[in-house]
Amino acid sequence: MKLFKYFLIAGFISFLLGAIPASAQEVDIHFFYGDGCPHCTKEEEFLATLTDQYPEVQINYYETYNDSNNANLLKEVGEQLEADVRGVPVTFINDEYVSGFYDEELTGSQIRQAIDKCLAGECSNQIQEIINNFSGSSNDNLAWYTLGGVAVLVFVSVLLFRKFGK
Repeated sequence: MKLFKYFLIAGFISFLLGAIPASAQEVDIHFFYGDGCPHCTKEEEFLATLTDQYPEVQINYYETYNDSNNANLLKEVGEQLEADVRGVPVTFINDEYVSGFYDEELTGSQIRQAIDKCLAGECSNQIQEIINNFSGSSNDNLAWYTLGGVAVLVFVSVLLFRKFGK
């Protein structure tokens, strides 16, 4: 009986720790690029340096030349956020966006300013909802499915313990 209680407590604590968001100030970068695009390559190299400077930044990569799903996603995001997405690279920093990449001084500075603005809490993250709805996946749904799975596991464990644990 004691082992069963410890199992339930440990499972509940693990679930609660998994449900806590990592950071309230997390900044999502959504980088749409094309294989073979020289400006995209320059920006990709620049973005790789940002994660050391900004640990709150998470970069998501979407190749659009060879992946029609990503190309359609870029089009959808552009329509929803009223952004000019006629070419790549296009970079969304939460809902701020930068089209093209010239160099680290000019375009890199714009990207850093957008990150700083988002870290200060001055931008929204509507793009994540657009992406979740487009792809049909959502971390919120995953949390509810996990909760349902844990509830079923606990229910079955209680039934088995009552039947065989006496």
